[in-house]
Amino acid sequence: MFALTLQRSGYQGADRLVTVVFAVIIGTVVLQSLTSGMMARWLRVQQQKPRGVLIVGANSVARMLAQALIKMNIPVLVTDSSWEYYRQARMEGIPAYYGHAYSEHAENYLDLSDTAQVLALSPNRHQNALAVYHFGHLFGDEQVFAIRSGAPLKGRGNSAESSRFRRHEILFNQEATYGRLSSLIAKGATIKATKLNENFGWLEYLEKHQGVIPLLCQREDGKLQPIGTGFVPAMPCTLIALVQIENTSTSDR
Repeated sequence: MFALTLQRSGYQGADRLVTVVFAVIIGTVVLQSLTSGMMARWLRVQQQKPRGVLIVGANSVARMLAQALIKMNIPVLVTDSSWEYYRQARMEGIPAYYGHAYSEHAENYLDLSDTAQVLALSPNRHQNALAVYHFGHLFGDEQVFAIRSGAPLKGRGNSAESSRFRRHEILFNQEATYGRLSSLIAKGATIKATKLNENFGWLEYLEKHQGVIPLLCQREDGKLQPIGTGFVPAMPCTLIALVQIENTSTSDR
């Protein structure tokens, strides 16, 4: 409009103004697109790839696993509708949310921008199932896992849902149910992380640590992978396992 006004007023070269303006706009957009990434890295404001873990449950198993992940510099957030579990998590320095992770309030106020995977560790199988169905749509079914915390749901209409949910109940091996892990932790067992490589691998680790229960392994890409029955992690990796003290291991056998 400004260029047309100048042309009608008789200014010479006014027709070139449109070309110059468009050239400046296009040049600015191109320059910004080429340099924005570099500037963001230089200013350290570039958004990192999500690598955090949301743990549904703040019980003793969930809290001990959360502490092990935090020591590995993995962002962790635990959620629980039990005030006592929530309070204990906060006292132990674990970031926590009070309430159901799949509630409407959580959808509005729970920050999941840095979350990449979800571990459902509640002793309540129904709550684990709700978490799996809810977060499977957000992060993908392959990034949502649940612990074995009870017998399959029974009753009319539950067979299909139970079958779908059981595909996610792969934390951890068949014997590592919530009840067993909770019992071992109460007897003094701890969760520790150990780096494995070609020099000190999977078989050497199992030989050195009798009675250990492997839980997860962190791959080179940073993702956590559940260790089920018969699973052998690829090297190198960081193994996260429940290590029993000698008295605990002996009495348990």
